[in-house]
Amino acid sequence: MPTPRLIALADRSVPREQAVEIFVAAMSDLGTTVDRAQALPQAVTLTYAKGRRERVEVEELLAEIERTGAAQRLHGLLRAAERSAPMAISTNIGAPGFKISVQTSPSTKVEVSGAGYVTTDVVADALEDTLYYREQVATLSDGVDVFRPCFRAFKAYLSSSITAIDATVNGHAFYSRQGSSLSESERKQLSRRNASLFDKLTKWIPILSGGRNLSTSAAYWYDYDEIRKARNAFTHVNSPTYRFAIAEAAQMLNLCRQGVGGLLLAVDECLGGKHPSPWVFRVARAPLASLTDSRATGADAG
Repeated sequence: MPTPRLIALADRSVPREQAVEIFVAAMSDLGTTVDRAQALPQAVTLTYAKGRRERVEVEELLAEIERTGAAQRLHGLLRAAERSAPMAISTNIGAPGFKISVQTSPSTKVEVSGAGYVTTDVVADALEDTLYYREQVATLSDGVDVFRPCFRAFKAYLSSSITAIDATVNGHAFYSRQGSSLSESERKQLSRRNASLFDKLTKWIPILSGGRNLSTSAAYWYDYDEIRKARNAFTHVNSPTYRFAIAEAAQMLNLCRQGVGGLLLAVDECLGGKHPSPWVFRVARAPLASLTDSRATGADAG
């Protein structure tokens, strides 16, 4: 008989009523008013680049929002309207000499020869990793191999969470340096390769945003800092001992909602953005994690 998992994820990200609110707001931003006093339409027509149109069932969109926290087509359209859509290319082994080349700026080119993958949206990649490894922690919480596979997934979850935040700020700094609006001291600050993530969030964001700051007393900052400290405990090893507690892991899985998703929403707001990546919403609304057995805490079940 299979050993039960000690961590479970909720089967949906948001309740139906919230999914409807998210859908109505997205449609409004796309220029279509949905009257809440009336029954929802059966389908809506979405218009993509170059005039391509697609009729999509509303129930399909609502189900996706309920399940994942965002509808890729709706929120992807909104993001594309605000900025250039990111690109991802993958290839199997091609002909001899086959090469992928992506120009990300006049001075930067990324190349892959043969089989490989190139993306211009490393943040989405990292956020997708955060959700993937989060699910893996729950899946592997059955105690197989004394929780070592679960522990590996947990470390990857923490690492990808911090990577997503770091890559977000680095990406904004990268494109800002391509422009001419920075002072010499600002350009020098944004070029510091050894800057800590704390400095990037507290010193770079004001430069990139024209003086706006993140709140270091907000819930998103507290949760981010907890994730950062947990990740550092496994990255900067100062002891021959590791400890991994399922109960603590379950709590940490919920911190990405504010500590990663909420923080990135705040960064986007500071920078004047209106439509973050769908992946930011998915992490901010990630299904809640909970313990399935009180014995995972060490408490006496009797």
